[in-house]
Amino acid sequence: MVSDAALDAARTTVRLACTLAKRSNAKTLHFKDLSHDDRRGIISVIASGPWQGVIVASDTTKIQEGSYLHKPSYQFNYAARYVVERISAMASELQEPATIYFEIRRNFNLSSFRSYIQLLLSQGEPRLNSQWISPQRIHTMEKGVDECLCIADGLANAGYKALEPHRTWGSCEIAYLEEFAPSLWKGPIDHENVYEWGFVLMPTTLFGMFTREYPWIMDLAT
Repeated sequence: MVSDAALDAARTTVRLACTLAKRSNAKTLHFKDLSHDDRRGIISVIASGPWQGVIVASDTTKIQEGSYLHKPSYQFNYAARYVVERISAMASELQEPATIYFEIRRNFNLSSFRSYIQLLLSQGEPRLNSQWISPQRIHTMEKGVDECLCIADGLANAGYKALEPHRTWGSCEIAYLEEFAPSLWKGPIDHENVYEWGFVLMPTTLFGMFTREYPWIMDLAT
């Protein structure tokens, strides 16, 4: 999440990181394709930029039997809702309407998601403020169009590597998330809590179980 005034500066950090890593096109940076050293180096540069990150991760093995959330599109939309709620809070703090972009993906339907957000607004969802959030300001974007999508890709990769055990060795890599930790949004003034705003684990009712499984999670608040 980045204010309108800071957009160019955020993009500049991505371009600088790619120059240092000898990557020719900053708009097509994809963390999955980078070496360990390049990931850490690039994150150290872009994490210095004027933006705040949000990671919403869900453990699909903990979803109740028969839940709609077993369907990938519903699962993505529900996690995306959590992101939009936090963007709403940030937009309120900045006092500027939010414009939201999702990278085009197979399981995301923009029209249905806009309808979902409009339904929540109509129902008076307290975490969504219609002054700052409008379904018509939610868009999709192709890969390789804007450097800021690369920041989102880095956050997603860092969260995945920290929480998903390696399929062969069973280990998790937390180094990338540790680099990003200072950039995770801690929330509105006087309501700071990185686990409520910047690093959210679903189902949220199982937070204690997650911290037992991943004890390093509590270090994100320091």
